[in-house]
Amino acid sequence: MGHVLVVGGTGMLADVSKWHAKSYHKVSIIARDKLKMQKIERESSFYSPFLKPRYVSIKTFMNVRRF
Repeated sequence: MGHVLVVGGTGMLADVSKWHAKSYHKVSIIARDKLKMQKIERESSFYSPFLKPRYVSIKTFMNVRRF
């Protein structure tokens, strides 16, 4: 069992995120859209122990860029 980090894993990488969860990998998904993330969580509810959602706003990204 590995650990996978998927940045933007709710858009075009949604299937990749779900595949890794179904393969019993720990999956950390960094996403901006809470609704899309909730959809991933619903669709992968059986595998939810393997999903670790992280919500990040564009403000957070802007603050990080300043350093």
